[in-house]
Amino acid sequence: MLNKLYKIYSLINNKYKTSLFIITILSILIAIFDTGVVIILSFIFDYLIDYKFDLYPALNDYKNSFILIAFMAVIFTHFVLNIFNNWFQVYYIQLLGTELSTRILKNFFKLSFIESTKYSLSKLTKEVIQDIQRIVTGIVYPIILVISKFFLFLFIGLILAKYDISVFIIINIIFVTIYVLIFQFLKKNLYAHGSVVTKINKIRFSIINDIKNGFINLKINKNYEKLINNFYSKSKKMANSTALGQVMTQTPRFFLDLLIFLCLILLMLFVFNSKNSNFEIVNILVIYASAIYRLLPAFNTIYSSLSTVQNNLASFDEINFNVLKDLDNTNIKEQKIPKIRELRLENIQFGYDKSKTLFSDLNIALKQNDILGISGEVGSGKSTFIKIFLGLIKPNKGKIFVNSNEVDIFENDHWFEKLSYVDQKNLIFDTNIIDNITLDFLKNKNLISTNQQKINDLTNKFDLKNLFKGYDLNKDYHDLEAMLSGGQKQIISILRGIYEDKEIIFLDEPTNNLDIYYKKIINSILLSLKDKIVIIVSHDKMLLEICNHNKVI
Repeated sequence: MLNKLYKIYSLINNKYKTSLFIITILSILIAIFDTGVVIILSFIFDYLIDYKFDLYPALNDYKNSFILIAFMAVIFTHFVLNIFNNWFQVYYIQLLGTELSTRILKNFFKLSFIESTKYSLSKLTKEVIQDIQRIVTGIVYPIILVISKFFLFLFIGLILAKYDISVFIIINIIFVTIYVLIFQFLKKNLYAHGSVVTKINKIRFSIINDIKNGFINLKINKNYEKLINNFYSKSKKMANSTALGQVMTQTPRFFLDLLIFLCLILLMLFVFNSKNSNFEIVNILVIYASAIYRLLPAFNTIYSSLSTVQNNLASFDEINFNVLKDLDNTNIKEQKIPKIRELRLENIQFGYDKSKTLFSDLNIALKQNDILGISGEVGSGKSTFIKIFLGLIKPNKGKIFVNSNEVDIFENDHWFEKLSYVDQKNLIFDTNIIDNITLDFLKNKNLISTNQQKINDLTNKFDLKNLFKGYDLNKDYHDLEAMLSGGQKQIISILRGIYEDKEIIFLDEPTNNLDIYYKKIINSILLSLKDKIVIIVSHDKMLLEICNHNKVI
C-alpha cells in the first residue's frame, strides 16, 4: 500500500503539493483547537469545583468570565476552521481530479500511434472519468482525513497522559487492537471487492460502447437484449461488491457503543479507586469523557479511511501509470522540414512482426500539384502505409526524402505541421458550420477576426451557402453531426484540410458511401488545389481517375 501511495504522491505537481501542505497545517491547527476545548473544560470544572458548582458567584468572578469567553472563542474559531478546512479539502480533491483527468487526455496525444491503439474508447473514458475520481476521492481524500485525525489523536493523547499515562495506554491498546484486527481480517476482502468493481465497470463501459457503435445492427436484428441483460447482471454484481465494501468500511461503528461503555467503566473503576475527592473524580471523568468523545470518531475515521483506500487501490492498478506522469517537457525532434517541392519514399518495408511483412520495396516520388491515388485489397496494408506517410508508424526499412534531403518524419512535430488529414470518421463539433471548417475557435479567439477574409474567400469559391442550403453558416446548432448528411460532413472535413493551407493533404476514403452529386463536388474541390501534394486512399474509380499517380498496395 505504501509503495502505491508514494506513486500517487509523485504524480501530484508542486502546486497541489503546496495545497496539501496547507491542508496539513490546517489539520494541525484544528487538532490544537480540539485539544484546547478539552483543556478549557478542565479549567472550567476546576473553578466550578472551587465554587461548589454555584454558577452565580462563579460567573461574577471576572477570571471565570474570561475563561468562559476564551472557551466560546475557541469553540467559534474551531467551528470556522472546520468549515474552511472541509471546503478546502473537498475543493482541493475536485481540482486534483480535474488536473489528473486532463493530464491523461493531454498525455494521450503524446503516445505513439501504436501505443494509442491499446486504448479503446471505453478504456480511455473509464480512466478519465471514473478511475481518477476513485483515486482522488477513494485514496487521496481518505489519506488527508487520516493525517488530520492523527494530529488530533496525538495532541489529545498528550493531555490524557498528563493525568495518568497508564489509563491512556490501556485505552489506546484497546482501540488500536480492535481496529487493527478488524482491518487485517478484512484487508484482502476489501481489495478483492474493489477489484471486482473495477473489472465490472470496465465491462460496463465496453457494453455501452458496443451498444452505441452497433445501434442499427442491434436494433434491426434485435440482438440487444443479451447485451442489456449482461449489463444488468454485471451491474447487479457490482452493486453487491460495492455494498459489501462499504459495510466492511463501516464495521467498527458496530463496536462503537460497546467501546464507549467499556471505556467509561474502566475510567470509573480507576478514578473511584483513586485517592481523589468526589469533585476531582468528576473533573477527571469529564476530561476523559470529552477526550473519548473526540477520539472515538477519530479512530473510526482513520479505520474507515484506510479501508476505503484499500478498497480503491484496484483503480490505481488499472490506470497506465506512464500516462499519468507529467510529460510537459517531452523531447521534440529538432529536424525541421523545409517547404516541400518534392517528396520521395525509397524501399519502404514494414511488418508488425518478423513473420509477416505487409509490403516491401515500396517507392513513390511526388511533387507539388501531384495527386496520388492508393488502392488495394482489404488488409493489404493501405492504412498502415498512410500512417507511415503521416509519421505515426516507423518503417522497418527504407528512407524518406524531402527536396533530395533525407528526413526522419516519425513523431516529428515539424512534419505534422506540413500535413492535413481527412479521416473516414468526420469530426463534427456542436457549433456552426464555419467554425467546424476553420477550427479557429480551438486555437485562438483573435484568429476569428484575422481570418475573416480567408473565410469569405472559401465561402464564395466553393459556394458554401448552396452546399449547406437551409443552414445559417454562422449559427450554432445543437447536435450538428446528426443534422448534416454524410456528404456535407465529408465536405466540411475536406474544406477543413484546405483551409489549414497545409502542403500535403491526406484523404482516407473521402467519397465512401456518397452519392454521385457529392462525389463530383469533392472531385472538383480536389482538382482546384494548387501547390499541394494530395494523397488519397480510395476504391472509388471515379475519384482515382483524377489522380495523376496511382499505386496499388
